[in-house]
Amino acid sequence: MMSLSVTFNIVLSNVASAPSNWLGPVSPSYESYLANCASNLDPICGRDIYFAVFYGNTTVIEDCCDELVSDVGKVCHDDMTKFVLTKTKFKSSDVQIVERSQKIWNDCVVSLGLMVKTGVSREIPEALARTYTLQQTTMVQELLERGMMHDAGAVGPRDGG
Repeated sequence: MMSLSVTFNIVLSNVASAPSNWLGPVSPSYESYLANCASNLDPICGRDIYFAVFYGNTTVIEDCCDELVSDVGKVCHDDMTKFVLTKTKFKSSDVQIVERSQKIWNDCVVSLGLMVKTGVSREIPEALARTYTLQQTTMVQELLERGMMHDAGAVGPRDGG
């Protein structure tokens, strides 16, 4: 099985055989950007996320969710999905793929105890907020700074009081 990084490198190398309705060749800088996005995933996680998004036949485990959210990020995840959708193989199921991609992202964010950025803030349940570790709190702060989630005022460990 291929990793997401290898898969994207193969997709990127096949630009010359793209259909006439395809948006055209990818600029070297965008190609590099997409390859960099994909390289942030462990090969096994990349494979699992790829098959979960494009075929719906794999479950993404929490460790892979952590890599997706922390290392790849929402913008890269969406951009990689959009790029692969330009291939004719997936054109007929693009709506389902986009829905699966968003569901996988949202499920990963929720499984990590974060809030999904949807335009409407969702508070993290108090019991979950109390279980945050320092590492999770740091990750939440980074996601807030990057604009990948909303601050609903329930972020961070509680002092027990």
